[in-house]
Amino acid sequence: MASGDTLFELFPLGSIPTTTAAATIDFISDGSTVVGQIPVLDFAGATADEHAEWVVLVPSHYAGGGLTFEIRYAPAGTVTNAVQFELRADKIVDDELITGHDLQGQTATDITDTPNGTANDLHVTSTGAITHSNAGSPAVSDLLRIRLSRDYDHAGNADDAQVIAVYVTET
Repeated sequence: MASGDTLFELFPLGSIPTTTAAATIDFISDGSTVVGQIPVLDFAGATADEHAEWVVLVPSHYAGGGLTFEIRYAPAGTVTNAVQFELRADKIVDDELITGHDLQGQTATDITDTPNGTANDLHVTSTGAITHSNAGSPAVSDLLRIRLSRDYDHAGNADDAQVIAVYVTET
């Protein structure tokens, strides 16, 4: 397949919390009469970096390129200072010790976005990419761990960032 093909769509309810400093599942209520809820991963903005992970299977159409990430989120407040996220990835393959992986030690891509100051307003970030080798050189049918982190002290926004989805394409 060609560069730009969708590899993964990562949603809050499919995420795995880290054992410490985990982003939490929360919901944004809509304005309908029968109130609907949109699940989000709530990344605090004023205390410490928080994290969420996904384990995915590399699809059969993967051609061996890098990974490009785009985040859809809504700020919980009205601060217009920048928000910064980091993404990392690493493969896990047959006959490999799972506990030997240090995902936080993998090279990250940073994505910074500046919200417009409206709480619960959807924002789509610019993209950030990780090279094939910085993702552990995954191949079709490998397991891939992806970690999303909120780097709270590298941007000036103290509002919670409510992540709705992460869109991953092949670079």
